[in-house]
Amino acid sequence: MLKRRPSLDIAIVEPAEYHYYQPGWTMVGAGVFEAPVTQRPMASVMPKQARWIRQAAATFQPEQNRLTLADGSMLDYKLLIVAPGIRLA
Repeated sequence: MLKRRPSLDIAIVEPAEYHYYQPGWTMVGAGVFEAPVTQRPMASVMPKQARWIRQAAATFQPEQNRLTLADGSMLDYKLLIVAPGIRLA
């Protein structure tokens, strides 16, 4: 989105310190490469122009165009795109 419209004000709410390239996990399972190859620092995959909010979203209030973060603070938005991830266990 930022490549097409660099003037956008984009915030990414993401608490994880590391990004795991999930399609690579099939290759790990097949023995092609080791699991650490799929891990990168989250900062290395964040768009430079986006604001990285290093927290989890706790609740959504779509009627107010607002979400509550894990620490209780609130974030207002004009447009929200939700992409739930996974939790490694």
